[in-house]
Amino acid sequence: MVMLAQAAVGYTQYFTHLPALLVEVHLLGVTVLVVAMVKSFLVCTYHAPEPIPAVVHQDPVPAGVPATAR
Repeated sequence: MVMLAQAAVGYTQYFTHLPALLVEVHLLGVTVLVVAMVKSFLVCTYHAPEPIPAVVHQDPVPAGVPATAR
């Protein structure tokens, strides 16, 4: 829809030798088109972040206990 409107504004600009108001309308349409394309791209390529696994800490060896006695 927006692309067809952009084409119509562009052809009108060409045949009427670029009236200033149509240039502004054309730029507004291009902005809307770019925003829509970026949103479409982001919707198609979004991936939910993966959870980071929690770090498991082991209890430290009490003083005086040999490391091999665990």
